[in-house]
Amino acid sequence: MVILRPTRKLYRDLPPSSELTAASDTALGDWYVNRLVVDRHPLLLLVSSKSLLSLLVPARDVRALPDYLPSLIGSRLRRLGVGEELIGAELAAMTPVVVAPAVDRSVMGTVVD
Repeated sequence: MVILRPTRKLYRDLPPSSELTAASDTALGDWYVNRLVVDRHPLLLLVSSKSLLSLLVPARDVRALPDYLPSLIGSRLRRLGVGEELIGAELAAMTPVVVAPAVDRSVMGTVVD
């Protein structure tokens, strides 16, 4: 299981999770997400809490982010040259994706609201 921790503004746009837990079971830990606008293009900045691995993706269909988060991370890990065994293990551990409020301001480098 992995926890997706959006900023307060983005939290309202994501489907609530009924499961509550303290930490993710994955090697990369919880994933924090914030919405940014660059040159009038909405983007999502996703950051791993353990490794600070970052992804910058178009902010399309934000409500479905929990559904496609594993594929985004799998694609990034493949581009970084991570072995398929490790990618498979990480993606298997990412089920389910639970949405919970952000708790650590230092991961995003900003205030979590």
